[in-house]
Amino acid sequence: MLKRASAHFLSRLACLLLLSLLGQAASAATFEVTPVLLEMQGAQRVTSFTVVNREDQPTTIQIRPMLWQQEQGQDGMATTGDVQVSPPIFTVAPGESQLVRVFMRAAMTPADSGRERSFRILIDEIPSPGQTSAVHMSLRISIPLFVYGGRAGTPALEWKLMTDAKGPTWLSVVNSGNRRAKLATLVVTDENGRRHEVAGAKSAYVLPGSQRLWRLEGWTQNAQPIKPVTVSGVADSGEISAQAPRVPLQ
Repeated sequence: MLKRASAHFLSRLACLLLLSLLGQAASAATFEVTPVLLEMQGAQRVTSFTVVNREDQPTTIQIRPMLWQQEQGQDGMATTGDVQVSPPIFTVAPGESQLVRVFMRAAMTPADSGRERSFRILIDEIPSPGQTSAVHMSLRISIPLFVYGGRAGTPALEWKLMTDAKGPTWLSVVNSGNRRAKLATLVVTDENGRRHEVAGAKSAYVLPGSQRLWRLEGWTQNAQPIKPVTVSGVADSGEISAQAPRVPLQ
């Protein structure tokens, strides 16, 4: 019994020592970015944000502008030459900050002037050579950049319930307006009064001229509504209250 207890104690001690060592080796850089949303309007071609290093050691940061698109109902990004940042890579001392300027290189075309353009600015921490032997968690922050030529437009959201007798049910929204919509909450109420919170819709953007899709969990073939369902929630443009007709999944 004593040997068994001693072995158990040594095993627990070894685990605690291992966790302690891992805790000393693991690290995650801490930096802050302000503001967290960038906009350019009209003739404005330059904006900026600030990166602050909250670590007790220097942090190297890389900045990359990306074109932000929504295809097949999901977010996607691609490289772009329309936006430039300066500096694209830099090192920030502990407690110090770095101003990053963002330039719109391409002028808004007549086709673009009536619709907001969407980009993402990726801000990545680059681990230093001395961190290669440790368990290191590099931090990435992604902030949106919206560019529009004239006055700020408005979103126009069109909702549909896309169903398949042999497959899942999807909630679809198409933004036919000329400005993005940012969702805060989203709930679907079926014809029996059951409320289904849409997972993944919180803080989701619907870009102009784009579609977003969410799979509705818990819907079965018998539970699928025959009549239109009600979509309700809150967006940055105001409250959402709309009917979503049922259409076949395409």
